Amino acid sequence: MSDTAVDPVSPWSDAVVERLRDWERRSAAAAEVHFQTAEYLGRWNLFLGIPVVVLSAIVGTSLFATLSKDVNVGIRITAGVISVIAAVLASVQTFLRFGARSEQHRVAAERWSAIRREIEKALALPAELAGNPKQLMDDVNIHMDDAADKAPAMPDRRWRRALAKQERAAERAATKHPRTAKRQRRPAATR
Repeated sequence: MSDTAVDPVSPWSDAVVERLRDWERRSAAAAEVHFQTAEYLGRWNLFLGIPVVVLSAIVGTSLFATLSKDVNVGIRITAGVISVIAAVLASVQTFLRFGARSEQHRVAAERWSAIRREIEKALALPAELAGNPKQLMDDVNIHMDDAADKAPAMPDRRWRRALAKQERAAERAATKHPRTAKRQRRPAATR
């Protein structure tokens, strides 16, 4: 018998690793878009919410001022107009649900980030520690389907931009370090 051990053929083929890298880019892009959308909606929530609070406080204060009998008609009309504006802004804020939608996008971004980290971890581990690639791909696929089902819709233009950004970054990494990019396609033990 020979003392040399023969490495079995690794199930971590280039196709498997490339698929995981694609999913990693897509997960990163989805997380980025959901975080951006959550931030955008959160700003709109504040943009409408702060004026509602301020205008409501003004209306409440002016209400007490109008209780006296000798209040100018102009002040009463101004208080009425401010009251209507505050009510309209509060209605728009309630109808558009900026706060709730922002939170939904934040949760979706966290899900996609977790998927990306799971893929990064698997690709960073040596093949013998990374486990069965088919099982990993099945698990990641289930998590991606679940994240997509539970996530609110992403704006198409932001999605296209974020995905293109991820793909450009991957291309730059491959052209900047062609040797390491090729070696990093497979988990460490198959290098």
